Formats: sequence, structure tokens, C-alpha cells
Amino acid sequence: MEITFLGTSSSWAIPLPYCTCPQCKSRDKKDRRFRSSIYIKPDILFDAPPELPLHFQNYRFIKIGKIFITHSHSDHIFGLKDLFPNYRSLTKKLKIFTKRDVFSEIKKVFPSIKKDYFFFKLPENFEFFPVIHSEKIKTYGILYKGKKRFAYIPDTKGLPEKSIKILKNLDLLILDGTGERENHLKEKEIKELILKIKPKKAILTHIGHWKIKHKDLQKKFKDYAKIAYDGMKIRL
Repeated sequence: MEITFLGTSSSWAIPLPYCTCPQCKSRDKKDRRFRSSIYIKPDILFDAPPELPLHFQNYRFIKIGKIFITHSHSDHIFGLKDLFPNYRSLTKKLKIFTKRDVFSEIKKVFPSIKKDYFFFKLPENFEFFPVIHSEKIKTYGILYKGKKRFAYIPDTKGLPEKSIKILKNLDLLILDGTGERENHLKEKEIKELILKIKPKKAILTHIGHWKIKHKDLQKKFKDYAKIAYDGMKIRL
């Protein structure tokens, strides 16, 4: 299984306009981030960020057949607009998997999107599980339970105990690395949650405005997790 991190920022792309902090001034390509999403060969996308058209240009191998949507915040669904020009899917093979409450929120944003493309029964080995994030918007993580077990949790400020229980024996945990913002894990909480879940490997994505360079952020978490960057590939 090959996973590509298409984007790794939080709600806003990095660098921020007009900001002169070390993170935003950095010339390191790893400090240039689009909104978070991962692509799993051959045709799976987790979340649909606004930069999705750019990803089609930059990664010409992308063929999307299945999209899993964790929640309805703009940085996770605005890419759907480009997959439905004139409200019709670019491909009849497209299937979008999410929870019914998430779909209800998506319909408020894109009222003309047809329900035909949305599915609430997941493919084998995939599971949605609840996370604590927004009081107004239901949010979920995604668990894959194939030969390798991995979880994708880009937005959270904590997990209910029932979710923590199903995340035991993970080969890989991909976790929210937003940092000091409301409704997201802080540095101490990120480290504590990784120690509680005990995955074989952890990677932070959804990187926020830490105001330090990628290499310095990696030093901060060197004993806990790897910091993802746009274009990073891993194999499970």
C-alpha cells in the first residue's frame, strides 16, 4: 500500500499571506503546505481539499474512484466542487463514502450534489469512528483494518474512550498536528495521545501555524512522530 500526502496544512495553506515568521519565510519546500488530504493507490482519496485541481495537475497518476470524507469543514470538502462541474460527476465510477450526518452538512454547502454518488456502507476493512472536534460539525476518523492497520485523524481535540479502544495495534497513526488552536490537540496532548494509542509509527499532518520551520517542528516531536510534508510518500 502506497500513501501520498497531497497536502499537510490545517485550515489555511502555509505560508500565510504577509506573515514574516520563520515558518512562513522559510525557503524549505517542506514548509509550503496545501490543505490536508492523502491519496492511496490505486484510486482512494481521504478528504477533498480546495487544492484538488492542483493535485490533478501535479500528480498526473491520480485516478479517483473512492473518496472518504471525515467532516464537512471547508478545507475537507471544497474540492468536491471541481469533481462535479455542472453538478454532474466527472466519472460515473466515483463513490463518496461518509456518515449520514456529514452528508446532511455537505448538502447545505452543495445543495445540488446528487445523493446517488454518496454511500454510507463502507467497503470491506474500512470504518469511521467518532472523534471530538467541533460542537456544531460531526467529525470522524478513518480506520483501515487490512493486512496493515492504520488510522487517519486529521482534525481532533481528543478521542472518546470507545474510539481509543479500536485503535490498538496500529501499524500507523496519522494524527492532527495543528497545535495551538481551538478544537485541536495542543503539543502536550498530541504526545500524550500517541503514547496512549501506542502505534508502531505516527505521522502528524494538518500542520498549523507553529511559527517554526519544518526541521524544528520535527525536533520537537522526534521521539513521538514524523512530521508529514506535501508530496511525502510512505509504504505500508
